[in-house]
Parts: sequence; structure tokens; C-alpha cells
Amino acid sequence: MTTETLLEVRSLKKYFPVTKSSLFTKETGTVKAVDGVDFTIKKGETLGLVGESGCGKTTLANLILLLEHPTAGNIRFKSREISGLQGKELWEYKAKVQAVFQDPYSSLNPRMKVRNLLMEPMAAGGIWSKAQQMERIGRLLDLIGLQERDAGLFPHEFSGGQRQRIAIARALGPDPELIVLDEPVSALDVSIRSQIMNLLKRLQRTFNLTYLLIAHDLGVVKHMSDWVAVMYLGKIVELAKSDCLYSSPLHPYTRALIASATIAISDRLQKEETLTGEIPSPLAIPQGCRLHTRCPQTFDLCLKEAPEFKEKEPDHWVACHNY
Repeated sequence: MTTETLLEVRSLKKYFPVTKSSLFTKETGTVKAVDGVDFTIKKGETLGLVGESGCGKTTLANLILLLEHPTAGNIRFKSREISGLQGKELWEYKAKVQAVFQDPYSSLNPRMKVRNLLMEPMAAGGIWSKAQQMERIGRLLDLIGLQERDAGLFPHEFSGGQRQRIAIARALGPDPELIVLDEPVSALDVSIRSQIMNLLKRLQRTFNLTYLLIAHDLGVVKHMSDWVAVMYLGKIVELAKSDCLYSSPLHPYTRALIASATIAISDRLQKEETLTGEIPSPLAIPQGCRLHTRCPQTFDLCLKEAPEFKEKEPDHWVACHNY
């Protein structure tokens, strides 16, 4: 039985012009934050997106959340292109695609009680009655491990882990299908990260949710994800099922990330894989393969020609001339 494709991204690009302030504004370059990205997420699954800071992960999330407009390419939600949505259709999309952000201390309005924080996204569309909103708030608080009386408190009266639970409940309010999780546990104490991850997985089963998980912690991604996409300088360089990617990574960048992480890895990676140098500036992306300035497996073709993103094995895509 084929699972329904919920989100489809094709040839997506987002370029930011860099300008120099003077009497006449002059464009001096372009940051290619997202540069031709393709992936799909099926309903009920989690796609983990990993990569170093500045690789384009958050920009990609902002495009899906309609916080940024793409330079080129397509984003389809349930087979419908989202770029031209207006009015009621736009609100319906925003209700069905919610987000949980990294910092639970800044993502909640400190002047609003929990009840109002949870009610706000439900009230925006005008389809939930006050009684329905209150009933759902009680259920959501119970699901995240808080009491109904907590609805009358302010965010500062909770711990960081409790605030993130409230942020999760807020995202669940309008009954979404896709939730973008942007580093949802990286700002939390290590002791409560596993609790929040397990809560997210339990809620996914309860509501048949689909997640796009953005994280730099490979252990978090391994625990949460069905599929993993590895991003480098605006492009996805490897995409595979989670177990396959962690046990048999193909791309040198993926191998280096896993070898440097404090997680269990395949015996094939007993020898440490390392990259040399720093990640290049997105204003000066190298010609050919973008990793060739750091890769230990570089040869002549890598300097001249960008590798194609191809399916090397069933359900395992990679962009590398070695394959």
C-alpha cells in the first residue's frame, strides 16, 4: 500500500542579493542559501534535515512556512502548489502546516496566558467555537503532561522543558498535518531532551502527524527520523532511509559527520573520516563539487563538474562523483 505524499519540493531555490550601501545601492553578490533542492515527505513520516550551520536548513524551513518566497522552484502540499495561495486557501495551508522553534523562551508571548497562547492559532480561522477551543485546550494540556489549571499561568512560570511542551501544544491547536521542528530540543537540558523527543513521537502516532525535523545533532535525527537528508552549501548531497544512511553512508560529507558524532556507527566507519579546512562562504561557492576544497577523496572531475543527485541504491540518493 502506497503512503500518500504530503509535501513535495522540486528544484527549490532561494537567493539573497548582497548589496553595498552607497549613494546608489549596488548589488555585489548573491547568497545561494537554497540552490536546487528536491525531496518528498509522505504522510505520517519524519524527514530529518542535517548539516552544518549556514547550509540552508532554516531558509528551507522558512520557505515551506511561507516566511520567505522562493526565487525558483515548486513546493506542493497535498499536490497543490502553495506559492499562489490566497484568502481562505492560504489560511487553511497555514493551519495545516505549523512549526515548533528552537528557543522556548522567545517563541511564546510572555504577556499571554497559556490559555490564550493555545487559543490564538485556533481562533485565527474562525471555524472553532469558543467551547470547541476550550475543550481542545484541555485535551492538549493533558497530552503534553500539564494540568488544565496551568492554562491560567504565564510562560515565565514554567521551566524550559514545560515551555517547549506548551509550544508543541500550540502547534497542535489548529489540527495540523505537517509540523516543522526547527532544532526543537537543542536549547533544552540534556536530561529532558529525550522526554520531549518521546513526546513528539507519541503525538505523531496519536494524530498521524508528519514532521520535517531540522537539527544538527545526528543522535536526535537518528532517534526521530524515518528518512534523513544531508545538506551542504544549499544542496542536498545525500538522502536515504535513516537506518541505511547511518549504517552505510555514501557521501564523504555524510561519512565525516557521522564519524565525528557521538553515536553508534557502522563497523565500516571504524576509521575516522575527516574533512580539512572550513566551510566555504556561500558568497564564493567552489566550482564543481562544492565539497572538493575539504574532501579527502577529491579527484580532477570534482574540481570541474558538479555531481548529479542520483539514486545509487534503492531509496538511497547521493551526489558524488565517486559513485
